[in-house]
Amino acid sequence: MRAVVALLCMVVAAGRLHSQEGKPVLRGRVEGTVWDSTRAQPLVGSVVQLINASDRSSSRSATTDERGRFRFDSLLPGGWIIGALHQRLDSLAIAQITQPVTVKSRGTTKVRLVVPSGGTLSQQVCRASPLDSTGYLFGTLRRADGDRRPTTGTVRVEWLELLISAERDASLAY
Repeated sequence: MRAVVALLCMVVAAGRLHSQEGKPVLRGRVEGTVWDSTRAQPLVGSVVQLINASDRSSSRSATTDERGRFRFDSLLPGGWIIGALHQRLDSLAIAQITQPVTVKSRGTTKVRLVVPSGGTLSQQVCRASPLDSTGYLFGTLRRADGDRRPTTGTVRVEWLELLISAERDASLAY
């Protein structure tokens, strides 16, 4: 029994960090969600990575749940970089979603990582005004026989724009 109590005390003592002045270092938490604006739903199964900005060897990783939520506990206060990876991002030609985050010494820092909307993607890729009639089309060419190996081919896209107008006469009739 004494051995168990001694081991428990060592584990608890080892879990407490102290500054050079001997004061305990308070830890923070980061929690949040990953949201897919193109589908208006959580991005389930995203791998979320958190890297300490001043010590790149200090990193954490988590996977989002069915509500797109993630959480990191016991973080040193200061600057971190958070990012999300997912197959959906690949299909939109986005490498990853990243942003800086400052972890507080006490409490929880909330983070929301968001896949840009279709309009934002179109504006970033096409460099056009959202009021313009430009569009953003990105996809993967697949073989008809179900073979998933890379293949070559031609994709043809046609854009049809219809403009219907009507004129009124003095009696306000068409």
